[in-house]
Amino acid sequence: LAQVESDAAGEAPSASDATNPNGADVASRPQLIKRAQIMLGVDSIDESYDAVRQIIQEQQGDLLSLTDQNHRDRTLRFQLRVPQNRLDATLEDLTALGTVRNQSITTEDVSNQLVDLRARLSNERKSEEALQKLMERSGDVSDILEVSRELSNVRENIERMDAQLTS
Repeated sequence: LAQVESDAAGEAPSASDATNPNGADVASRPQLIKRAQIMLGVDSIDESYDAVRQIIQEQQGDLLSLTDQNHRDRTLRFQLRVPQNRLDATLEDLTALGTVRNQSITTEDVSNQLVDLRARLSNERKSEEALQKLMERSGDVSDILEVSRELSNVRENIERMDAQLTS
């Protein structure tokens, strides 16, 4: 009997969504990330691997890591990410692949992290505006270059934070 272990994470709804389909403010609801671990006994690692890839694709997820260990008992470990609303269906599909040896689900509230990120993003945008105003002033070339470098750094931070909020 082979063994398949999985860490599946159901990501919180996108923090950039201002409202849900019912018009409610998403920011006022807790933003949760669910994580699940499952260990299965399977007959064939190779067939299970193919089935896992199919499940990930059907559930619109991503395979984040994969380790195939061939010790005394061959073990396939993988980590995947799926949208939170598809986590239960994903776990159901995965457990159908074999005998469940172990399973756990945890939930993490990331609301405060998102509030902090939004505040930092707002501050970076204000810094960007101030630096753009400084660039408009004519001045020494070295001063303009220094402001330009700082503006580039601020814009990079803004892009990074925007990406975090939308992922």
